Amino acid sequence: MSWHFAVMVGALTLASLGALHLAFCGLAKLAWRTWRRRILALQPAAAQPMLLAVAAGPLLLSAMLVGLLVIPAVLRYEPVESGESPSVVLIGFAAMAVVVGASRAIRLLLAAHGNWRVTRTYRKSAKPFGVVQGLPVFVLDSNDPIVVLLGSIHPAVYVSRDVVSRLSDSQLRAVIDHEMAHHQRHDLAAMWLLRVAGETTATAKSARKAWALRAELIADDHAAVASGDSLLIAEALTTVAALGRPKTPQPAVAAFLTSDAFSDLRVRVERLMSNGSERRAVTTLLWVRVAMLGGLVVFALSYPHLMAWTYKAVEFLEM
Repeated sequence: MSWHFAVMVGALTLASLGALHLAFCGLAKLAWRTWRRRILALQPAAAQPMLLAVAAGPLLLSAMLVGLLVIPAVLRYEPVESGESPSVVLIGFAAMAVVVGASRAIRLLLAAHGNWRVTRTYRKSAKPFGVVQGLPVFVLDSNDPIVVLLGSIHPAVYVSRDVVSRLSDSQLRAVIDHEMAHHQRHDLAAMWLLRVAGETTATAKSARKAWALRAELIADDHAAVASGDSLLIAEALTTVAALGRPKTPQPAVAAFLTSDAFSDLRVRVERLMSNGSERRAVTTLLWVRVAMLGGLVVFALSYPHLMAWTYKAVEFLEM
């Protein structure tokens, strides 16, 4: 393989990834403007997959198409020893993709380092409180109102001393059940996925914020069902909120009440006090599953033709 060919493949990969991501961001913005109200009106469990698709879908889908179509098409149809060098336009697109990707990587590294520092600080000052369904619970020697699930590899719930002293035993158990729901639903992993792919546009940020609220609503419902009394979690929310806004940085998801989540406090409390009429078990809509399965089947059946069409489209970037 010549170095010309290697440079061409690398430039095409970066340029097509950037171009596809830009196109899918436009489609996501159009879909969000068209169906935003309908999506937000759905039950939380039904709305979450759609919000995740709007926020993270453009980057994930463009990466999938590049990996499954663009690169295989170039490797199959492009002459390895052609000696053709990438055009200025192609290099420009590739350079833009590198700059955007590098800025995103730096932000993610800073966020990961911040979370690691917070987790390390918590572990040093925390005292074991107990284990709930295999999930360790620690008490922090702090007056800051902290209730948070931290740790991607070794997750644990951290509750500050002030929160423990203000809540009753039943309220504290409801709060831990809330964090348990985040753990069982893998909300920490979803949060990082949204950080990687879901903060690239204003539309993605809006959908991510809506997803985070619904993650809290679902965790509230889990705690209400586990405790048998939705008022317990509502009372715990208002009690923790009365202690003030947390000063310690916390993740936007998997924390019981962050500084940014105070705007959603009224929504959560009113929903908990609505006699459970909205807390029906709702899974992903059937038509969404059928559409995804149908799309995969069509993609698999038409794959050879898609590769040929993809290479024809890629040739324009080479000019």
